[in-house]
Amino acid sequence: MSDSKEQITPLMKQYLDIKSQYPDTLLFFRMGDFYELFFEDAKKVSSLLDLTLTKRGNIKGEPIPMAGIPYHAVDGYLSRLIKQGVSAVICEQSAAPDGSKTIMVRNVSKIVTPGTVTDEGIAPDSLDNSIACIFKGKNYYALSTLSLSSGAFTTALASDIKGITLYLDKASPVELLYPENFKETQIFSDIACIKKLPLWSFDLKSCYKTLCSQFNTSSLFGFDIENLDECISASGALLSYVKDTQNVSLQHIRNIVRDEQSNYVVLDKCAQRNLELLSNLRGEEQGSLLNILDKTLTPMGSRLLKKWLIQPLLDNSKVNKRLDIIENLLDSFPKEKLEEILRSIGDIERIVARVALNTARPKDLSTLRDALNLIPQIKNLIAKYGNSSMSDLDSALVDLKEIRQLLQSAIKDTPSTLLRDGGVIADGYNALLDELRSLMSGSETLLSEIEQREREATGINTLKVNFNQVHGYYIEVTKLNGDKVPDHYIRRQTLKNSERFITPELKDLEERTLNAKAQSLDIEKEIFDGIIATLQSEIPSLDMIAKAISAFDILLSFARVSELNNYTRPEITSQSVITINEGRHPVVEKLNSKPFVANSIDFNSKKVFIISGPNMGGKSTFMRQVALITIMARIGCFVPAASARIGHIDRIFTRIGASDDLSSGRSTFMVEMEEAASILNNATDNSLVLMDEVGRGTSTTEGAALALSIARYLCSSIKAMTLFSTHYGELLNLDSSYAIAQNICFKAQEIKNKIVFLYHAYEGSQSYSYGIEVGKIAGLPNAVIDQAKKDIKDILDKGSISQIQNTLSDDSKEHTEPGADAHERDDLNTDIIDTIKSADLNCMTPLEALNLLSALKARIN
Repeated sequence: MSDSKEQITPLMKQYLDIKSQYPDTLLFFRMGDFYELFFEDAKKVSSLLDLTLTKRGNIKGEPIPMAGIPYHAVDGYLSRLIKQGVSAVICEQSAAPDGSKTIMVRNVSKIVTPGTVTDEGIAPDSLDNSIACIFKGKNYYALSTLSLSSGAFTTALASDIKGITLYLDKASPVELLYPENFKETQIFSDIACIKKLPLWSFDLKSCYKTLCSQFNTSSLFGFDIENLDECISASGALLSYVKDTQNVSLQHIRNIVRDEQSNYVVLDKCAQRNLELLSNLRGEEQGSLLNILDKTLTPMGSRLLKKWLIQPLLDNSKVNKRLDIIENLLDSFPKEKLEEILRSIGDIERIVARVALNTARPKDLSTLRDALNLIPQIKNLIAKYGNSSMSDLDSALVDLKEIRQLLQSAIKDTPSTLLRDGGVIADGYNALLDELRSLMSGSETLLSEIEQREREATGINTLKVNFNQVHGYYIEVTKLNGDKVPDHYIRRQTLKNSERFITPELKDLEERTLNAKAQSLDIEKEIFDGIIATLQSEIPSLDMIAKAISAFDILLSFARVSELNNYTRPEITSQSVITINEGRHPVVEKLNSKPFVANSIDFNSKKVFIISGPNMGGKSTFMRQVALITIMARIGCFVPAASARIGHIDRIFTRIGASDDLSSGRSTFMVEMEEAASILNNATDNSLVLMDEVGRGTSTTEGAALALSIARYLCSSIKAMTLFSTHYGELLNLDSSYAIAQNICFKAQEIKNKIVFLYHAYEGSQSYSYGIEVGKIAGLPNAVIDQAKKDIKDILDKGSISQIQNTLSDDSKEHTEPGADAHERDDLNTDIIDTIKSADLNCMTPLEALNLLSALKARIN
């Protein structure tokens, strides 16, 4: 396109000049009342947003593709793009024509990206759309994360890619930046918006200077990252990128916090997904723990709750403080009154961000005013009904009386949506503005008087006095009354059925009115900008208020849910223990109309529980419920149990469900083994491990051997708090070899040829899985069920499926005698049995067991 600029119009040259600066981003080019997109941008946006693709002009004889969006509807379209991980450059008409035929001046006003958008109507209310930057140095990896909405800025250091992936899983950014030489891109393949930055963006000296300038400090010692080069590079590159997109200073970003895994119970993406914390396995909120706990009344409370759920606390004092507040709320606090107040508070967290970024709209200030006016009411409730547990919340809820008074006196109750439309500043706040408004209001009355007077003078009853942007004030007369038009009327425009005229009187009124309107808009903008500047000086206090209300909102939600669902306060301890008495699954009990069967667990002297029982008998539900109750306790929520004692848990691991990763060439079994390997290599005796039916993706013999070896390793080497469900009978004797192992089982009964699941956890084991009965419930054809019953009898009689296959009747096949004689088989079987007997399984690693199994299989083959 650049080679053709000599052949194109000045407007298109202007477009191409700006587009050349942002080759990889959609350019929204303001033209009158539309944002236009051209060339490949037009084609792309047409496909993404289902817009009509048109044409405008030609280059080298080829029509230029074009797509347009009305300026007043742009937020809705941008929101749809953001959800798809697509960024956009917004180019505005920044200067009016000077009276000549030259084109308007246009400049980029902002860049909208998934991780930096804060505009109401574009950014999703319930999602904290954070942006992250990853960097690999000589010795370490670093990940820095920034939430432009809340101003939260964090950085983390890890020695390997697995460690930094855990931070990435916790951050869940919607946009990620990385250096152009970064190789391990597979770790963020599921992030929709990823952007490669040149290496110079990560220059250590430049990044150090950028951070010090932002925080107005001479060093970074106060933030505990002075000597963390990788963190400095990642953070500086991230901050510079965000500044470039906003084109303003980021006043609400005042510090950076070093994030460390030792502060939280670690939940990787696998655990988050398998436990259905934020969404169910289909990606829907319904059926998730979030759906049960989220009764928040503010958008910022809902966003913060998502963070709490994937960052359970290890600090017992912080957990107990949250529990104390919930207890206070449940005791005598007027929750309904607090709910009424919170329901009226808007999204002040994002309003504060827009104030800092100079993008706040009039409605933001009226919403902020109304919210600040409610703060004294919340403080009064705390003073009257709260106890010492709420002291920190009360201190954070600063009553900004002067700010409240300023907004109350300066901003109209219901201001205009846009500042450029006027009608934002309240009457009585500025004397000159009131005078100009009076003049404009009087002009409307005067217009009505002129219209009535001219009708009487001319005898034209249909005569009208109107206004438009092109001709200003004018008198309109139908052509049928053209002979009655006075001589002093000056013809301005001829239409099909009417004529338009002006008079010196109308022209004078127009000039005075338009001047008054322009002057009043200038005054309103000046006042508005002054209010924004005042608010910016109070950003630390406003930010503190927003965070306090968010936390209070969550704790009130916890209290309400605890009250409705009969939850109890857990005991929090520093010991490595989980004891749950009559626990219930918080999600399943709400989705099921039948009474939920409660179950208990005690990780004290016993650390590894081998769980057996029928399919659909409740094993997986029980395992998940233990993990969910642990998480709920550690985020400071009451739990669905008669009682619970939750100790120090460093990490929760899950190996649940079966799914492949075909895009990466990984089978279901490979995914299962990788997850198992992660557990065996990273779990400690303070971890909670859930392993559900390990070994299903391979042959029965290999699967049983692997499951047994993994369970032994957990018992002998790791000694993590483990729930290990299985259908392999080989695992049911571990309790006789390891003192920390215990069998528990779920049972079912057959009543009148129907299976009834009991859903209760019993001590002991259960070898029968009722698989055929479950198949019948699932709707398998009767013929299949009947054949399966016959086959299982034969299998039990003859000992193997392969023998059954050789005895099934098949008239189309001729049976041949085996190649080896019986004596050779007997010798081989004896040799294999001796090898197995001589193997010391207690001392084997999982890999050694797998190698032994592979060697035996090779000998059989």
